[in-house]
Amino acid sequence: MHRKVQVILYVETTMQWLILQVSPSRGGFWQNITGSVEHHESFLHAASRELFEETGIHIPSNLLIDICFTVYYDHPRLKQVQERCFLVKLSDVPELTLSEEHQDYKWINTSDLTRQPFAFESNLKATMQAIKFLD
Repeated sequence: MHRKVQVILYVETTMQWLILQVSPSRGGFWQNITGSVEHHESFLHAASRELFEETGIHIPSNLLIDICFTVYYDHPRLKQVQERCFLVKLSDVPELTLSEEHQDYKWINTSDLTRQPFAFESNLKATMQAIKFLD
């Protein structure tokens, strides 16, 4: 089974969520921070690494919150995938440095989440689970 992580980033002062737009060569769609878990890594370490690689934000892995939500799905190339989801709460909007995988980002309000063009339903479901976790 291929292991992946999804990281949902929330800013408490603005009550907004981060979504990233992947580069056109990768499809140009919007998503949360995602990535594969390397062979030697834990899900938690992979989430911290992917957060840094995709946004330039360094958060110690002990500050990532496991929201106890895992998505399982079949992928044509990767076969079966297990994707574990984590939440990062920040007090202020951080400065981002996007990886070459991404072309844009935006901060969205909770009320606008369902109107966002997430490419994968798992991104919206994970974000909704993060909202429940915050309540």
